[in-house]
Amino acid sequence: MSFVLSLFGLSSPPPAKPKTDVAPPVQVPEVVPEADAASQAELQPESAPLPLGTSETPTDAAEVPVARKIDGAVDGFKQPGTFSGWALDLTNVSTPLVIQVLLDGEQIAAGATSFARPDLTGEAEGNTAGFRIDTDRNIDPEQIVQGRIEIHADGQPIGIWAGLIDMLKTPS
Repeated sequence: MSFVLSLFGLSSPPPAKPKTDVAPPVQVPEVVPEADAASQAELQPESAPLPLGTSETPTDAAEVPVARKIDGAVDGFKQPGTFSGWALDLTNVSTPLVIQVLLDGEQIAAGATSFARPDLTGEAEGNTAGFRIDTDRNIDPEQIVQGRIEIHADGQPIGIWAGLIDMLKTPS
């Protein structure tokens, strides 16, 4: 062929260059026998897709944390140191709550919600929200008015009813 090309004054084409833009070979993952699948599952990242027909949703409702919504108020005080009121978890109104009485940030008494408050209606039907806590202290009503007394339900502060504060401010 080069003889024919030289007759016409043509030269042979340059030799072909090897291709350098070829993708590197693909790594094929090792096939895992079914018996070994459990041990291989530990090696997979947590973000790996789940096989069809499986779910990450727990089957036991107790495993799912539910945000609690605690509400309540102190609506009674009797000297020397008895507080009464209500507190409840709106996500489960029949669950008793731990009530703490604090004076200047220090716990001076504790108890629990333990009886129904029929004056609470709507979302609170079937509640055990009522509490009455006796302290071993002689509480001055002025300590309540000044905000030195706090009442907590399961660690969250609940308010003191404004009407009670007004009654405590009024001399008897």
